[in-house]
Amino acid sequence: MNAKEALTLFSYSERLKSELILAFKLIEQVKEMSEGERCGANRLLRTFISFLLNEANLALHVSKDGSFKDVVLNLEESARNIDLEDYPEAMRNLSKAISSTTTVGQGAVVALKEAGLL
Repeated sequence: MNAKEALTLFSYSERLKSELILAFKLIEQVKEMSEGERCGANRLLRTFISFLLNEANLALHVSKDGSFKDVVLNLEESARNIDLEDYPEAMRNLSKAISSTTTVGQGAVVALKEAGLL
C-alpha cells in the first residue's frame, strides 16, 4: 500500500472507530431507559447507525479495502438488533465493527511508519 492509500485508510478508520465507540456508549444508555423513553431513543440511535453505515460504505468505496465490508455487515446487523431491542447483541456486533476498523487502522499505521510519515 502506498502512502496516500495508507493515509486514506487511517483517516477513515480513526473517524469510524470514534463514531462506533460513541454508538456503543449510546446503546449502553438506551438499554437502561424505561420502555417509554426507549421509543424515541431507539429512533435517534437508528438514525445514528444509519449515518455510520453511510460512513462505512463511503470508506469501503473510496479505499477499496474489503475490511470495511465487515464493518458494514456488522452495522447492518446491529441496526436489526436495535429494531428488536436486543441491545446486548447490538453491542456485540458493534464490538466486531470496532475490531475490524481497528485492524484496518493498524495496517495503515504500519504503512505510514514504513513511509516515514509517522
